[in-house]
Amino acid sequence: MQDYTLVRQGLPPIKFTGKLLSEAETADQSFKVRIYRSKGDRFIPEIERSYRNETVYKNASAFLYAKDAIEWLKEGEPTLGKISQEAIEKACAVDNEFASAWVEVVE
Repeated sequence: MQDYTLVRQGLPPIKFTGKLLSEAETADQSFKVRIYRSKGDRFIPEIERSYRNETVYKNASAFLYAKDAIEWLKEGEPTLGKISQEAIEKACAVDNEFASAWVEVVE
């Protein structure tokens, strides 16, 4: 466990103790997604956008359920972007609750 303070644009920072489940980024590091789990079992996705090595946007949010964190990473779109999906799939490899949320079950 580690202490984190995640800066958010236009909102107060999120402070928590937890662990980083996954991280994914574009080759040029202009877009990064990290997914954390707090010691209180909240899922915290974080998005960071940069331009010419300068951070231009950062946001994060805390969720009780992994499915809500996944939905937040869609940023209002019907599907996830490639980097967000990569971060989710990496989180699934280390967190069973996250893996259970990243499957569509049909009968």
